[in-house]
Amino acid sequence: MAPSTPAATQAQLEALLNFIEGNRDLARGLLRGADGRMRSKKLWEDLCNSLNALGGCTKSVEQWQRVWADRKHLAKKAAGAARRSASATGGGPSDAPNLSSVELRILAIMGDGFGEPQTEARVPAFPLRSNVHTPVGLLPDPAATTSTRTVADNPPAPSIARRARRVSRHLPADSARSRIIHVEELRLEAEIERNEHLRKIHESNIEIKSAIVDLCNLVRQYMTRNN
Repeated sequence: MAPSTPAATQAQLEALLNFIEGNRDLARGLLRGADGRMRSKKLWEDLCNSLNALGGCTKSVEQWQRVWADRKHLAKKAAGAARRSASATGGGPSDAPNLSSVELRILAIMGDGFGEPQTEARVPAFPLRSNVHTPVGLLPDPAATTSTRTVADNPPAPSIARRARRVSRHLPADSARSRIIHVEELRLEAEIERNEHLRKIHESNIEIKSAIVDLCNLVRQYMTRNN
């Protein structure tokens, strides 16, 4: 396993936040599609080069992405602790430590809803039953009445697409945006882990190749000595 790099300096963290503040779509994972992914990759490469040029520690793109993901996680955790403490005291003085300036900047970058609990939209368990009115003075046909009652009592279940649209209409804009940000955070973390896994595989392949070369040299020396 490769040794971890030194921690980022204060100047590097400040430069990281300044860059992210100027590219909030990158921070919120809103650069989607082929063009968005290319732009995201280019921005991270530019940021990586700028941060490494400041001196202090030197990290890869994936490692700087991990620094940003860790900072977001800490800010989100601190905001949650402050919110829970305020709720426990009934609006009185909070026991949680005040958020730092860095945490406040990160919360401002990520926007409303970041760090707040996810609200679940509820779909009615049963569809509303429609009332069937029979005109006064008309005797309904028994067969028709039975058919009508059957349809009214057992309306067709809404399709998955209609149900999804119904849920989306009940989702507040902030909650929907928070969900998107959360999904993009998970995607970024998965991508970072995948890149780290690929790097380890690459290093293992290099070690295996080196061992094979050494073995071939030993076999060659043995055959030369016996001949």
